[in-house]
This record gives sequence, structure tokens and C-alpha cells, in this order.
Amino acid sequence: MKHDKPLIMKRIAPCAAFILTALFLYAPVLKKGAFLYGLDTIFHDYIMLLFGWGRLRQGDLALWMPYLYSGIPFVGSFSFCPFYPPSWLFLIPAFPLIFNLQYILHDILAGAFMYRLLRGFRMNRFESIFGGLGFQISGHLVTLCYPGHLQKFQAIVWLPLAWHFLHKTFSTGKKKYVLFASGALAMPLLSSHPQVYYYSIGVLFLYTLWLLGNRRREPLGAPPAKILSLFFLAVFFSLSLSAVQILPAFETSQYSVRSGGMTFQDAVKSSYPPSELWELILPRYTGDSVRGGYGHYWGKWGERLVSDYMGMAIFILGIIGAVFSKRLIKFFFSLIILLSILVACGVYSPFYRALFEIVPGMNRFRSPATIMFLIGFSSCALAAFGMELLLKDKIKLGGEIDAPKMIRIFLVVFAFLLIITFFVHTYYVRATAKLIEYETNRPVSVPFYSRLSLISLSLRRSAFFAAIVFGSLSLIFWADFNRRSGKLPPFAAPVTRAIFLVLVVFDAGLNDRAFIQPEPVEAFHNYLYNSPPDFRIKSQPQPVRLLEIGNELSNKRLLNGIGVPLGYHPIESRDYIAAWNAARPGSLAASRLTACPYILNSANAEANPQWKIIEHYSGLNKILYKWKSPVPFAYVPEVMESVLTQTRLLDKMSRNDFDPHKTSFTLSSEIFAWRRTASPDAFRISVREYRTDLVLLDVELPEEAYIVTGDVFMPGWKARLEDDSELPVFAANNAFRCFKAPSGKHAITIYYQPLSFTYGVIISMIALAIWMGMLFYFRKNREGNGVKQNCA
Repeated sequence: MKHDKPLIMKRIAPCAAFILTALFLYAPVLKKGAFLYGLDTIFHDYIMLLFGWGRLRQGDLALWMPYLYSGIPFVGSFSFCPFYPPSWLFLIPAFPLIFNLQYILHDILAGAFMYRLLRGFRMNRFESIFGGLGFQISGHLVTLCYPGHLQKFQAIVWLPLAWHFLHKTFSTGKKKYVLFASGALAMPLLSSHPQVYYYSIGVLFLYTLWLLGNRRREPLGAPPAKILSLFFLAVFFSLSLSAVQILPAFETSQYSVRSGGMTFQDAVKSSYPPSELWELILPRYTGDSVRGGYGHYWGKWGERLVSDYMGMAIFILGIIGAVFSKRLIKFFFSLIILLSILVACGVYSPFYRALFEIVPGMNRFRSPATIMFLIGFSSCALAAFGMELLLKDKIKLGGEIDAPKMIRIFLVVFAFLLIITFFVHTYYVRATAKLIEYETNRPVSVPFYSRLSLISLSLRRSAFFAAIVFGSLSLIFWADFNRRSGKLPPFAAPVTRAIFLVLVVFDAGLNDRAFIQPEPVEAFHNYLYNSPPDFRIKSQPQPVRLLEIGNELSNKRLLNGIGVPLGYHPIESRDYIAAWNAARPGSLAASRLTACPYILNSANAEANPQWKIIEHYSGLNKILYKWKSPVPFAYVPEVMESVLTQTRLLDKMSRNDFDPHKTSFTLSSEIFAWRRTASPDAFRISVREYRTDLVLLDVELPEEAYIVTGDVFMPGWKARLEDDSELPVFAANNAFRCFKAPSGKHAITIYYQPLSFTYGVIISMIALAIWMGMLFYFRKNREGNGVKQNCA
């Protein structure tokens, strides 16, 4: 079968456009020896992914992370998402490159999926490419790399694909598309961002209701009674397919600081200030907080690490599409923009408080501004409708406007905006000169002129690119008009349209690139693996832990197998944090609780007389200490005492005389107090093996005794003797593993086997088998009874 060459080229063009755009955006991080810098990237994501995938390449699927907070669920806390298919690229041993490629790949997918959705609305290729590029370069997507939100980036790109397949389901009545929609919807959960999934499900549910409400004007391919069933079937399958990830996460959330939902005050901490919505068309007019950026941020967030700028082409054509497009669905996208703004404003919007109180699940998430991705997404759809209107139909303003008249109108607007750009530029030059003058002579006046300079700089930029949009649109109409009249060759039209798309990419892309910054891999890895005193400490028998005073939130030491009592992670164990705070952080009691014998402190700080100096690091101006008193990983307390309430338990732990080696506490409905009778020297406990999900202890006990470890307890931890008999594991001192062992010599294995993960694997495997079976069945029968309709 021969393929039509022009048709092949038309199919290649969209792919080429999205790939070239991604390469233009991420060119700074494509050079050898660089990775994409981001705040959460260097403090959390890069380290966690490097550890998790490194272990998986060695055959170890780490469900538990013992090196932060004395242990947290690794998969259950969304720190590591090994079941997200695009992340399987990390199995290739070229981590920095694959990390960069995750952003590049998902940026390409964002454009391709948006293109696919618009083509599903029966739009021409050019308008669909335009909309796809708009979503691909939208600020709230691309600039997420600077705060280091890779998982959010990965989750957002799947919305247009899920929407496309749901649209195909409703318009054709073919059930096979429900399967594809559910697969796309599962991706935000498998990539660890339930908030993006929640917003995506919400907007798709509203879309389903909108179709049902307009079914007389927008015919459906399935009976109205089945439409909602098909939607909920897609949701059900998406949850089932991702159960392997979300069931452990759900279990972990019950024991985290977020259990029971968030308070309204916590939920609205990242509300979008209404005054900064101008950011959508005036990039960084309030300044920014990025390296080498504008600086001088004066907005209400405290810092601005992203840009929500959409590009002037998306804004201008989006307005045209919203006002003049003949497509009924434009009203739905306009409504989504309005609702998203009301939600994003959070504390500034009374509407958000009502949603927080009424809508199930809204109280589980913080950062209302996350929903801003829906504004960019909907604006790109409207912009594609606007471009379609200009190229296919005629705008009627008291009569039809033909091509020559449209060209003249656009050229007049183009000239007017250039004049505006010139005047704003003049004002910007004066404001900058005043700023330089006042920085030297009158520092108190600097903020005023700094803001004035930033606003005029942003306004000048937007006015210029708005002029470029109208100028390039007039060029497109001129080429089309003259091509039809035979004055220009056929290739003139695609050339002018390609020029327009290049200008569109340059507009938002040049702003986005300020947030795409390379970081040297070698220097970063040297910091991660070779910082003192890690080399010295990691040679000690496992487990080994260090508290660096003043840098308690560092995660880098886990790559050397060194644990820290705190660390940086958005999911924290509620009980562990309460125990840590009760035991007076930095005290011997807290160190014994967490099995943390080493302390790294500033050489200028006052040393604790109970510390022994191990080594002085003059280059860091720090000293490594070790507690003079023993701080073992596992111990038998003198007394194990039961307490009826957690409040009472924490109160006992907060006393100055609390020492877990002397008295440990456990919650119990029965009052008891077990006391050790044999000599302390008769109890021998040593760690034979220490892995992420397993600890092997060799013990010699003269009597039956309670053994407490410095690792955190959570459901799923079990213990067994060498004969495989189980030892019940429970929490001591509010958060730590404890079990009662019989007298004698034993090899006790403590291992992590959460039922949530087991059930998740079973559910996901069953769902995947059913999913594939149904897909095979539908394809075999070709489901020819569906009626193809247009819902757009």
C-alpha cells in the first residue's frame, strides 16, 4: 500500500514541532555533565529517585526508607513511584541524563496530547498544533522545573489525553475508549500527584454533566443513561490500575501529619493573590526569586518560583475564541477558567471556603494555586478555537469582514501596539535610570522605582509580542489571500504559518527558559557522596545516624547509608514528630530514641560536656562529636510501662528525667509495668544485617524481655524468630518498634511487609488483566455498533 507523501509530512509536522520546541526549551540542560536545577530537586527529588532507582537496578524494591525520620514508607509516602511507566527509563544507568529527559519527554507529551484532544474536536492540523504548542510552553507547566516539581509536571500532561478518550467514548459510544481514558487517568496517581488527579477528575465530571445537559444540541454516541456509567467506569479502572501506589499512600496518610484532613489555615497557605493574576499576560511583573532572574519580588507570596505566563498569542486568540467562536464547548472552557481562578485564589475567595467545607476531598490538599494548570489548558483550547474562527469562518461585526479588511485591521493594531511598545520602553528607561540614581542617593525610594521598572519591563515585552502576534496574523491572511488568487505559490501559506508558530514558541519560551537552569553534575554528586564527615561515618557498622545541628533537613546522607533524625519530606509521621519534640531535640534522650550517636555542630557553638570530639573539619568550621554514653540501635529498657492515653505518654516523655533506656512507654488498655531483673550486661543485642526493609538481630536474653529499636513503627512491620514463629510488633515511646522476645539465643528478623502494598499489587494485577482482556475483546469484535458523532 502506497502512502500519500503530503499526508505523511502533515503527520510528521506535529511531532517535529513538539520535539523541536522541547529541545529549544531545554537546550541549556542538554549539554554533557549537567542536570536540571530545581529547589526540591536538589533537596529531595533527585536524591530520592537516585537512591530508589539505584536500589531497584540492584534488584531491591525499597518499600521503606530507613534514613529519614528514623524510617518512613518509601513507596507509601510517594517518595518513590516505580510503577509509573515513563519512569522506567531510570533503569538505564545514566541517571542525570534520564532525569533531564523526564522533563523533555513529558513536555513533548503535553503538546502531543493536547494536539490529539483538539484533533478529536475535529479541528484542522494547524489549529491543533497551535493549541498543542500553547499547552507545551504554558508557564505553569514548564516553569515547574525551578521549584523542582517533577511529579506535578508528569501528572498534568495526562489530562488532555484522558479528556480525548472520554470525548471519543461519549461521541462514538465505543467502550474501548473508556479503557484508554482510565489508563491516562491512572498516570497522575502512579506519578504521585493525587491533587492533579482530583482536579482532573473534577473537570472531567463537569464535562460529562455538560454533555448530558446539551445532548439535544450535541448528539451523543451512547444513551444518556450510560454516559455517567462510562465516566465512573473510567474512574474505577484508573483507581484499580493505580492501587499498587495509592493503597500504600492511603495507609501512610493515616499516620502522617495530614491525617484527618487539613485545617483551612494550612490548606490556603499557597493561595494565588488576585492582584498577581496579571502574571498570565505580564510575565514576572512583580519580579521573581530565581537565580539570575529579575529579582526584587514584591508580591504577596514571599517568593515567586514559577511563571504563569501563557504567551500573547494564546491570550489574544483565546479571547477571540471565547467571544466569537461558533463552538458551543467554548462556554465550558470559559467556565473552567472562571472556576479555576476562584479556586486558585483560595483564602482571597469566599467560593473556596464553601468548596473546602462542602466538596468531599477538598480538605485533603493544600496549595489552591495548583489548579492554575487548568487555566493554561483551557486557554489553549479557546485559542485554538479562535484561530479556527479566523482561518475558516468570518467574524461578524455588523457584517462580514473579508480577508483584505482583516489584514488592514491587524496591521493597524500591529502599528498601534508598536507605538505603545516604544512609549513603554521610554518609560522603562527613565524608571531604570531613576532606580540607579536612588539606589545610591535615596535607598528608601528604591522599592517604588524597582517595582515601576519591573512593571514597565513586563508591559513593554507583552506589548511587543502582542504586536508581533497581530503582525504575523496579517502575514498569514495576506499569504492565504494571495495564494488563492494565484499571486503566491502553494507553499507560501504553510511557511507563514510556521513563522507564526515559531514566534509563538519564542514568546513564552524565552520567558520559560529563565526557569530552566543547568547545574553541574560532578560538583553536585561530589557534594552528595563526599562531604565530610560522611566518608568516616559510613564505614561504621549499620545502622549509623547523624544529627547535623543547623542543617537538620538535609537528605543527602541517605545516599551513603547514613540516617538522620529529621530530613526534608512533605510527608512526616505524626507520631514520630510528636515523640521527637517531646524528648527535647538534641538531648541524649532524643538521640537514644532515634539511635543517633553522632552530632555535627558548628565549631563556634558551645559543645555539650556529654559529647566526645571525634574530628574537626576546619574547612567547614564544624566538629564531629559522639555521645559519651552508649546509644545502641536496639536495647532492653529497665522498665516497660503501659499508658492509657497518648497525651499522658507524651507528657511522661517530655520530662527532664526521661530516658528510654531506663523507662519506655507503650499505649495499652491494660495497666502493666514490666521490670528487667537480670543484670544489664547479660542482655546482648547486635545487628547482623541492616537493609531498607529488613533488620536481622542476634540476641542473647537471660529472660523474656521487651526489645525496643531506634526505627519507627508503622503497620506492616513484623518480627519472627529463626523457627519462623511470629513476634507481635507494636509501638513504644509513641513511635518506635518494640516486640517481646523469649529468653535464650535467637536470630530475630524484623521485616516490612505491608498488607496495603500486597493488596495493591493484587488489585492492580487483576485490574490490568481485566483491562487487557476487555481491550482484546473489543478489538477482536471491532465494536462496530458505535455511532460516530461530533461533541465539539
